[in-house]
Amino acid sequence: MKFLKNKWLWIIVIIVAIGGFFVYQKSQKTDVIEEVQVVTSDLLQSFNVSGTVDRTDRLALAFQAFGTVEKIYVEEGDSVEEGDLLAELGSPTLNAQYHEANLAVRSAEQELLLARRKWKDHKPEQREQFHLAVDQAKARRGQVASELNKTNLYAPRSGVITQINATEGEFAKEQSVMSISDGPFRIEALVSEIDVPHLTLKQTARATFDAMPGEELIATVTKIAQQATIIQDVVYYDVEFDLNDQPDALRIGMSADVDIVIDEKNNIIVLPLRVIEEDEQGFYVFVNTDTNGSAERRAIVTGLEGDDGRVEIVSGLSEGEVVIVKELEEK
Repeated sequence: MKFLKNKWLWIIVIIVAIGGFFVYQKSQKTDVIEEVQVVTSDLLQSFNVSGTVDRTDRLALAFQAFGTVEKIYVEEGDSVEEGDLLAELGSPTLNAQYHEANLAVRSAEQELLLARRKWKDHKPEQREQFHLAVDQAKARRGQVASELNKTNLYAPRSGVITQINATEGEFAKEQSVMSISDGPFRIEALVSEIDVPHLTLKQTARATFDAMPGEELIATVTKIAQQATIIQDVVYYDVEFDLNDQPDALRIGMSADVDIVIDEKNNIIVLPLRVIEEDEQGFYVFVNTDTNGSAERRAIVTGLEGDDGRVEIVSGLSEGEVVIVKELEEK
């Protein structure tokens, strides 16, 4: 009787131990099964760069003389015509010199006029001296006028004043005091050497702007620099994009994000990249073959990888098939 009690006791201990082991294993690992249906969809592959808005054909303007800025006649955004006076330097010394030179011309002309009243009384060489005095006075006045003209800044062409870098009362040297442009807005961006090979002239892109939420413009690649720009040991290339539209809200210096399309395919078979396995034989998935969850390994060929984490399935799967994802998840 005692033997039977011990026997049952051992049986109960063994059952509890086995049950505890499986409970422990189940608490540690769980088979997670996910089913993903094979569908057809559109796929887009692109990359993004940040840029800055500028104008084409922007020209920096500077005085040809040194001095204090006395007057600025324009503001940023003003439209001007060729020859318009934009700004001038204060030049009291040159103004005084021009006044003196002008007086000298008048004096020489007056002496010539008085001499002509008794022209016959003067010898030929004396007559020539009167004319020479007038010519010399006029030449001197012309020299001073030329220097004085350098203190004025004129518009070299028609356009829009895009930037003013000077203020009245400050000393101006040879630096740019303002810029003028007669061209449309564009985007200038630095593109890394990794992405540049994906660019071609006339390639289209989509541009958005921090200052204009919801506004999207079509952009076109118009220039790809041949010379690299090195910034903190990273290689970039200057790229310019023309814009198909010119909203009134656009301003020079605005930040822009440009999405450049590398490739795009429509109505193709796709799968999430995360459900695809790979080994030495290549890419494969497990395809559900019946309602009981049985699966078969299926080799596949992939193509275009999209921005959204999906990939093109070139061969191996058909629309409507179900891919099973099995993984061992730690608790």
